[in-house]
Parts: sequence; C-alpha cells; structure tokens
Amino acid sequence: MVHSASNKLLSKHFELTDLPTANNYFIAYSGGIDSTALLHALSHEPRLTGRLTAIHVNHNINPRSNDWLKHCETTCDQLNIPLITESVMLEEHSEVACRQARQAVFRQHLNKGDCLMTAHHQNDQVETVLFRLFRGTGIRGLTGISKINRFEQYTIYRPLLGFNQQQIKQYIEQHQLPYIDDPSNQNNDYSRNYIRNIIIPMLEAYDADVLQNTELTAKNISHSHQLLDQLIGNKNPMNYKQYNDVDRLSTALYHWLGNLNLDIPSHKRLNQFSSDCLHAAADKNPQLLLEDKRLIRWHKGIYALTLSTNEKRRDLAVHLTNNSKNIVLPDNGQLVFTSSKPINISAVIKYQQSHERIQLSYNGQHKKLKKLFQQQHIPPWERLSIPYLYINNQLMAVGSEIISIQFKQLLSEYN
Repeated sequence: MVHSASNKLLSKHFELTDLPTANNYFIAYSGGIDSTALLHALSHEPRLTGRLTAIHVNHNINPRSNDWLKHCETTCDQLNIPLITESVMLEEHSEVACRQARQAVFRQHLNKGDCLMTAHHQNDQVETVLFRLFRGTGIRGLTGISKINRFEQYTIYRPLLGFNQQQIKQYIEQHQLPYIDDPSNQNNDYSRNYIRNIIIPMLEAYDADVLQNTELTAKNISHSHQLLDQLIGNKNPMNYKQYNDVDRLSTALYHWLGNLNLDIPSHKRLNQFSSDCLHAAADKNPQLLLEDKRLIRWHKGIYALTLSTNEKRRDLAVHLTNNSKNIVLPDNGQLVFTSSKPINISAVIKYQQSHERIQLSYNGQHKKLKKLFQQQHIPPWERLSIPYLYINNQLMAVGSEIISIQFKQLLSEYN
C-alpha cells in the first residue's frame, strides 16, 4: 500500500480541474528529482495515457551528461513514455544560456495548442520571488511563477507549484525512484543556488511557514497586478494624457508594455521616456527603442510600433482592364477597379509623395497633402505606406480616403 504522502502528491494535483486542454502534452524532463517525480505521477494519469511525451535537453556541460541521457531513456522506456532528446552546444555555461537553449528546443517541438509541463514547485516559487526582489523589480516580477501561462504558441503548466521540496523527496523515496543528482546544483556561485541552498533554509529556520507565506504574498500581489493590467488595458496607442506626473506614466507604461507582451526596459529608461512625453514641446515626437519595437509619442497617444527599415517603395506600373484581377500592393493593400463598361487604363502607384497637392472639388484650390494628413490625424509612419494613384502623370487618389475631383468624374463614367 502506498503511503499517504505519495497519495497526496498524486491525488491533490489530479483532483484539480485546471489541466489545460491541449492537442499534445509534453514534460520537460531533466532526470533530476523534481522532473522524475512529476514524470512518474503523470504516467499514472488516465487523461494523459498515450498523449504524453518527455523532452530531455543535453547541455553537454557535465562529463556525465551522456550517462544522464541514457538514464532518461531507460526511465521513459520503463514508464512507456516517448522521449525526445536534443543535444545543444553552449557558448557559455550560464543559467540564462541554458534556459534559452531549452526554450529553443521546446519551440522546435511544440506547436500551437500544445502544452508543456514543468516541475517547478513551491521552493522554486519562493526562490524566484527572492531572486527578483534582490535584483530589483516591479510588481510584475513579484507575482512569481504562474501555474498556467502562455509562452509563444504553446501553454506552460506547472502542476507541482502547490508542493514543497520535502514532499517531492518523500514521493521519490516512497516509490524508490532513481534520479540524477547534478552537482552543479550545489555550486553557490550561481545566484539562484545561493538563494536555494543558503538563504531559504535560513528563512525556514526563522519561520517554518516562510514558504507558504511567501507564496501567499506572491498570489496577493498577482491579484493586484491583474487588476492593474485590466484597468490599464492593451489599447495601442495608449492615451498618456491622464497621467500627469512621471512616476504615474512610467508605472502605466510598465503595465501597458506587459499587456502587449513586449520587453520592458529599465526603470531609468521608462522614467526618462515618460518625462520626455510629458514635457516635450507639442511638435516633438519623443521615442524609446525596444528590442524589436519603438515607442513614440504622437498627439495624445503613445504608440508601440514594429521597427522597419523604412525602405523607399518602388513605383508600380499597372494596367487596368475588365479582366484585371485585384492588384496586391505592399503592406497587404489592394487596388480594386470594377466596371460594367470596357476598361483600358494605364496607371502608376507611387509612395512617399507628401509634397504633392490634390484638387478635391472643381471650385476648390489644390490642397497640400501634408495638411490633409494632419487634418485626418494620419501618423507620419502610416503615411510612408499610403499609395498614390497617378493616371497620365496626374494625381488621382491617395489611399482610399483622399480622392480628386478628376478621379471621381472618371469613376462616374465607368459606373
């Protein structure tokens, strides 16, 4: 008969109804004590029968890494669980490099709608909160590890977050499960190892409930964080006028960028950009460059824009007939011209012609396009991709909104 402690690990988790619905389930399996306990527990879950695959990443750091690989293969064979193995070569042996290598492997094998399960537990939760606290972080960082969250195209599920390291050790002992003991876990030169091996035991000696209390604090902060995210939203652009000082705007940007799933710059950079947005002259457009985005203030909004090369688009000669199909333009635009009468029109599509003028009515003067763009509140970066339609070297239309009187007359003749 299995002892009650191991039953607790199995039953408490699998009585929950939060197992994500997924096309395929995977487990990140290192062979260590935590992932071994999780793999064994999951192998007895009826809902996962025939649907679970383990993934082992060989980092090629420890001289015994190939032996560890064989151990993982043997364990998976015994549990009748398919195993995917990948070997990676790292330029440096840092925690960050190892994590990025594993993520690249998971990205390679998991598709949209799949679920990856990891063996993070209560001690890892406290370790993460303390690590971020010591490093300096905002409210988002202090929420710790989520039990379920999205990573790129797949879901990550951490079913052991409610269990501590001692419970997992008891489970391993009672099932007599062999596992890998990586000596690098005892190297306290790594920040996380120092927190795990030195600081957390000291805190537990001071207060036996420190793990549960820290986890409760992280949950409470998470609830407040969710409320802030909901209030700030993810509308792009963000209306910054409601924040009248640098600290408030910087905090709002912190949550807004998180809601957009964008990298959040340092507190110093956010503060400087917030100050620029609040204090720069009206005709200025302060910017902040991120990894693959840029933030720019324009009118009453702060926009998050995808970085582009801003290459000048080539002129495009088109010939319109009744048999012409819709002409696809850069930036996924289309030129559509239909008529019940015979059509035979040669035209040219150009870009970035904002110096031009256009006549909108017979009695009216030619209008400057720059002025029209300003009146219609078209941002400068959007003007780069607006097509200009010329027929016989005369500007007929700019996009779908600015139409010359001559082009309106031409269209009426074909209707």
